[in-house]
Amino acid sequence: MEERMPFLYQLIHETDWDVARPTGEVKPASLGEEGYIHCFGSKEQLERAANRFYPGQRGMMVLELDTAMISSPLKHESNRSGEIYPRIYGPLNVEAVVRVQEMSIDDAGRLYLTDE
Repeated sequence: MEERMPFLYQLIHETDWDVARPTGEVKPASLGEEGYIHCFGSKEQLERAANRFYPGQRGMMVLELDTAMISSPLKHESNRSGEIYPRIYGPLNVEAVVRVQEMSIDDAGRLYLTDE
């Protein structure tokens, strides 16, 4: 049986979060392009992806998601390197977001999530 993580992370820019909140759904470009929303099962996965795709970019937000509240199908699948990542196959309902944090940036421009 597949082990489920009770919480996941989703990376979003603050302007996209501002647009999503009033509509009740998060629909990033990846949903239309790839058919799913990229998520992360750990802080380490999140930070690696943030620094690979958004190095030094300000305004990056992290949505902490309660997996029991996600209304679209959620699957844990391997990426090209074989690492398992959670993916949401449909819009993300805002009700599943239990916490929102802004990513910090260090002096070298690396994004990281604080342990608040």
